[in-house]
Amino acid sequence: MKLNTTHVVGFLKTVTNIQLLQRFGEQSCRMREITIENLRGTTMKIALWGSATNQVGNDPIHYDSITRPVLVAGCSTFVKNYQGRITLSSTNAT
Repeated sequence: MKLNTTHVVGFLKTVTNIQLLQRFGEQSCRMREITIENLRGTTMKIALWGSATNQVGNDPIHYDSITRPVLVAGCSTFVKNYQGRITLSSTNAT
């Protein structure tokens, strides 16, 4: 299976708390999602894994409580289709 990567730019909408998730037969790993909105109004979730979760502050951020706009640029994100929605995940290069 070939995994495609892409670059994305959008305005920050939300940031979740860090979650500890257990993958099949592996140690638990850290995951955090950020939601961005592009200029077309499309919202996208980006899952940050491992040490990438520390690249964003420790508290969840709600778009209404911060000074606008906050621009997010993500490079080399994996593109996946999850439950009919396009999702993006961090890579070692993100």
